[in-house]
Formats: sequence, structure tokens, C-alpha cells
Amino acid sequence: MKIIVTGCRGQLGTEIIKQLREGRSELGPIPEKLVSATVIPVDLPELDITNYKMVDDFIRRQRPDVSATVWTQITNTVAITRRTSI
Repeated sequence: MKIIVTGCRGQLGTEIIKQLREGRSELGPIPEKLVSATVIPVDLPELDITNYKMVDDFIRRQRPDVSATVWTQITNTVAITRRTSI
């Protein structure tokens, strides 16, 4: 299984990666299938989530099972999860 975490240097992306590595979240254990997954951390400038073509090309190349995308700003917040299979 492959999981892409964009915004990996931000607060939420860092926490997602940490919890996957530890196999535990505040809500309890994380399923082994997710813990043993290959995590592909990515952030700017490697991937700009506001650039549709860049994101589409990246996802087509990586072919993840899960893509967790987070973008936060003071004026707006976007959280998108793309789940292709688990």
C-alpha cells in the first residue's frame, strides 16, 4: 500500500506521518495495513496542490492507494482525502 501525504512539513502532515510510524493515534491503534504502508511525504516546491496538472501527474506516477492532502491558511482551510482502495 502507498500513502501520499502532502504538506508533510506542516503541522497536520507531520502529525499524520508521526502517527502512521507509531501505529497509534489519540483514538487508538492504527490498522497494520496502514502502519506497514509506504508513506510518500511531499511538500512545496516538489508538489503544489493548487496546480491541478502537477497533482494529477504526480498521482498518476506514484499510483497511491491513499492521498491525504492538507492546505491551511488563515482565511481558508482545505482538507481532501482521496481513497482509491484499502
